[in-house]
Amino acid sequence: MFHSSRFFSNLCVFLLRLPKSMKKIVESVTSNVRTGQVWLNPGGGTSKIKRSDEEMLSYVRGHSRMYLPMSILVEAVARWRGKQVTSAELRRWRPDVFDSSRGGHSSNTTFLFMTLHKAGYASEIQGAGKAGSPFWVEIFEEPGTASG
Repeated sequence: MFHSSRFFSNLCVFLLRLPKSMKKIVESVTSNVRTGQVWLNPGGGTSKIKRSDEEMLSYVRGHSRMYLPMSILVEAVARWRGKQVTSAELRRWRPDVFDSSRGGHSSNTTFLFMTLHKAGYASEIQGAGKAGSPFWVEIFEEPGTASG
């Protein structure tokens, strides 16, 4: 699904048009999120990184392999830079990526948050991951710069 020539062509155009600040995000993610790393998920279990490059992030959670296009990660940073974002907001924004009941995977929400934190672009995950207390992070204006 993500490996079609049209997708790759669109990705190349996307990367070429990225402002320098957005290219920094991709570089920071790919240098800090490496194949083989195993992360503890805030809701339990682990995520094992299988792929981390300019096009795609993939990980295994349980017995399932999940995919998160880098373009979605960059769009999320651009959209919520300097703000807090919850897992519920991500599901509403891109249900095809973040909502298990609508074609996506709910685990992509915490994976996005953990990825951005590892790359220095988000706070640690807060919240309980339940109705009334969704997981959330603050997305920094610049790496490592909490708004305080």
